Amino acid sequence: MTDFRPLSILSRLRTDPASEARIAGEAMAFHCQVFLEEVTAAQLKAEVDDGRPRRVTLAWTGLELLYSCTCPRYTTTLACCRHVWATLHEADCVEEALRAVSATQVRLSPRDRQPRGPGLDPARARAGIPEAGAEVLYVLDRQKILARGELVLSFCTRGTGRLGGTRELTAERDHDHDPWILGRNERDAVLPLLVETRRLHYRDRRNAELRPLAGDKGTAWEFRMTVRESGDGKQWEVHGVLVRGEDKLTPSDPWLVLSGGWLIAGGKISRLQDHGAFPWLSALRRDGTFRVPRERESELLERLWKLPGELAIEWPEALKLREERFAPRPLLRVMRGKSDHPGPAPLRATLCFLYDEELVEYANPAAAVPEVPRRRLLVRDLRKEAEHRGVLGEHGVSAPPLDLVRAGTFSPLELTIAPDALPGAVRGLTARGWQVEAEGKIYRPGKRFHLHVSSGIDWFDLEVDAVFGETVVPFPRLLKAVERGKDFVVLDDGSRGILPETWIGEYRLLLAMGRLRDGRLRFLRSQLAILDRLVSTDAGASWDRDFGAARAAFADLERILPEEPGADFRVELRPYQKEGLGWLRFLERAGLGGCLADDMGLGKTVQVLASLAGRRDRCGDDALPSLSVVPRSLVFNWISEARRFTPGLRVLEHHGARRVKDEAPG
Repeated sequence: MTDFRPLSILSRLRTDPASEARIAGEAMAFHCQVFLEEVTAAQLKAEVDDGRPRRVTLAWTGLELLYSCTCPRYTTTLACCRHVWATLHEADCVEEALRAVSATQVRLSPRDRQPRGPGLDPARARAGIPEAGAEVLYVLDRQKILARGELVLSFCTRGTGRLGGTRELTAERDHDHDPWILGRNERDAVLPLLVETRRLHYRDRRNAELRPLAGDKGTAWEFRMTVRESGDGKQWEVHGVLVRGEDKLTPSDPWLVLSGGWLIAGGKISRLQDHGAFPWLSALRRDGTFRVPRERESELLERLWKLPGELAIEWPEALKLREERFAPRPLLRVMRGKSDHPGPAPLRATLCFLYDEELVEYANPAAAVPEVPRRRLLVRDLRKEAEHRGVLGEHGVSAPPLDLVRAGTFSPLELTIAPDALPGAVRGLTARGWQVEAEGKIYRPGKRFHLHVSSGIDWFDLEVDAVFGETVVPFPRLLKAVERGKDFVVLDDGSRGILPETWIGEYRLLLAMGRLRDGRLRFLRSQLAILDRLVSTDAGASWDRDFGAARAAFADLERILPEEPGADFRVELRPYQKEGLGWLRFLERAGLGGCLADDMGLGKTVQVLASLAGRRDRCGDDALPSLSVVPRSLVFNWISEARRFTPGLRVLEHHGARRVKDEAPG
């Protein structure tokens, strides 16, 4: 099992990755402007150099990460400033901090419960310090918010002194980053706190009437959509509605809707569930009903069905798709990665699933996939997909290293694998039924991979039945891939057949001992042990009767016993000579050559003569002649000992210039 590094703190936050404060904080961390002062299991303290020192504290309590900073943006609005973001980026590099934050999802919240107001830092307020007894008001200005496309928080003072009335208080910009813009993640933390002060107001434009904004403790409003046929039947109409219990609002009714889940209507700020369809809600507020010609209904269906599955859409009967369910077939796509670090770059991997013939990325938030031309809706099995995702770690596939995510090389949703771990991952995953693609090439597991041995005069031939998918691979092509140390063989359709791991290691050395002849690998009978090793690892291996007999005899190697010579043998063998005779008898049964390696003078000739006499006794008149090739100086000794110990053997001396010679073929 792979030992995973703890998830980064940033990846566990529901944050707005495009917020100006976050981008600025990342730059500050990159330029080493953060200095950690204390890191414990409960909190982290740091000083951020931003022209003047800003002190940041992060404290983790279960599912909540509390932040605070000494900068004016925080003290005034409790917003997550760039100094906090810089410290969060730095904390992601500290192992102790990563392990201290144990929850997989963490809510980012300010440490203080009440803003202290911009008047605490007079140098940052161009309008001056509020007079004694003045009250700071927090204002949502619709004109300014719509112009900026962001939630801008404005300030006014309402005094009771000699000036009285309401007075605009404009904060000075902090470098190029407006400190009064609340990102999506900051809104969840800050807006409820501003409501609690009872000093949150809203207005249509600057100098317009300020109206108090109260909190709404009811359930969230839910955005829904309806598709209807137009009155003339030539178009489809898309309508939107905001629903809470029995109450309904049109998209244009609220005074303001904010991405990230907020709505202002009737003098109250409420939560909003847009189910990821906020662009549609904004467009319906702006343009009213959408009308789509019937000839473009396929495009309408494609776009609406790609929205997250939680969004409720009411369809007319003519546009409904039939639901179909299939078991997801996992597919891992691997591409080359890039890295500025020395050494091989980690490979980039994407997890997908095949539903029938439709490919769906695991990161796709949609719960169902439409196939409009076939009028069907493929419902995803998210539980099964998660199970498949869980096995990747067993094969070396994991989340990318944190430094590569921070550098922008990898997305947090991507996967990565080391190059040298890819072959093993492919074998393991394809064995589980996965499909794997690397650089656009499909890897196929071996469907059938069996060995067959046939016998020749004094050799054995090895053939391999290798099938990948529906493709049969010729044995010579397979051997060439093994000789080159490849993990795969290129198939006729351009895909790659993954070779069994045994072929890359042990088989590669054993196969190198044979010689390729007519598409088969030929081994001498003396190499029986090599073939025995090969076929013993293949449950589907097959062989002819001759090889089977030789293999059975070879299996008796550890049970070789001393043998007695025949009754006609005229000398008593010593114990070690009887063991040598048993060895020669084993070689005869196995059809193998061998070596009798006794020292000179210990009776090797006698042992061989006893073996030849035993063969004559067993075979009778069917015994074939045996040929003994000896040094010329020992010919007389062999003839003499044969006549002495085995007088029944017929001996022909084939030696000298007068020996009978066959004439050369004419």
